[in-house]
Amino acid sequence: MTDVATTTLRPFLPGVGGGRAHAERIERKVHELAAEFGGLDALTAVDRALVMQAAALMHRRTSHGTDDAVRRANAIARLLSAVRRHRPRRKVF
Repeated sequence: MTDVATTTLRPFLPGVGGGRAHAERIERKVHELAAEFGGLDALTAVDRALVMQAAALMHRRTSHGTDDAVRRANAIARLLSAVRRHRPRRKVF
């Protein structure tokens, strides 16, 4: 008898949804992206929302070819550049 968990393509056990694991991956990516801006606590609510949206886009799977992948990459770049624009500039002497 073979193990069902190893014969399926799902990375989770039968009867257990993958939504929680997906949400945890997105949350890890949010923290990773926010670290570049000083962490989640250093971001405003708007900036946090932009980072969350960028992280969700990074984990979205589509099969619409390269055009959709390029659009998604451009959207992620725009979201993160918007966060960079909101950051206070450092004074250079």
